[in-house]
Amino acid sequence: MSVPKSLTDAINEEPERFVKYFNLKKISNSANPYSEFLRQFERKFGQKQGLNLWNYILDNYDFTNQFFNARGIQDSLPKEFKGNMDKNLVQDYFDNYKKRIEDRQKNKEKKIKKQKTIAGYERDGKMINSYKRSIPHKYTTIQNNFILNQKVEGSYALADTFNQAFSTKLSRFAIRDRLLRLLGKK
Repeated sequence: MSVPKSLTDAINEEPERFVKYFNLKKISNSANPYSEFLRQFERKFGQKQGLNLWNYILDNYDFTNQFFNARGIQDSLPKEFKGNMDKNLVQDYFDNYKKRIEDRQKNKEKKIKKQKTIAGYERDGKMINSYKRSIPHKYTTIQNNFILNQKVEGSYALADTFNQAFSTKLSRFAIRDRLLRLLGKK
């Protein structure tokens, strides 16, 4: 995902505006300031409402490192951690984050039991036995726009984001199929 130029300019011109959200003492006193920085970044800027900077730094080492090299953060770090972040550690953190999102959505999907029983009926002289089907979700215009405009990768992440934003319990397949229908591919 590309970072908007206006956001990059804001970070370069006023890094202290973003640094004030971090607990610098906790970062500098932790055993691994890189992980603590990423953990705090995820908590502070990973919210679904407002500016979601987390989506921009996810899998973007250069942009992540640009934040980490802001003057306020670098001034508070011990000498051995000053400078660029460890690229492998950052990638491991991002991989673990994606795995957590996937696991959370899988656990939600296990609990989804929205089914209704359709009674047997006769069609064209042939008897159709009763069966169970899921209750369809009625998507609003806002939900459709949300699905179309999300810039997350993967059906697990999209479903997790949608379910959190709208307090629903839809599976990743339901969200994926809705996206495909909106795009005219299904």
